[in-house]
Amino acid sequence: MDIAHARLEFAGGAVANITASRVSTERVRKMRFFQQHEYISLDYARRDALRIGVKTPGPQPEFGFEKLKAPASSHCTRNSKHSSMPRAPARNRAPAEQRDAQRSNWPAE
Repeated sequence: MDIAHARLEFAGGAVANITASRVSTERVRKMRFFQQHEYISLDYARRDALRIGVKTPGPQPEFGFEKLKAPASSHCTRNSKHSSMPRAPARNRAPAEQRDAQRSNWPAE
């Protein structure tokens, strides 16, 4: 299998669970943050974010939902010819990423 999982525990008490896998039926590009009374999900494929917070804790909690869209003028897109995001050398790219690179005219490096 092509999957990696790591758990990082920081001195301040924060914990990061990181999972990466190329084994999937769909392309998932998400980052999720959990903290007391709040959950934030960033979806890089859809370019949006969802924030769910507990407004009123208790046996019947009340939740607040906030969905955010990325600004249209964002210059940090991977498919942009002028992207400032670093790209892996062609020999290190996954097959799907190589295909996407060919479709979007990424440099072969």
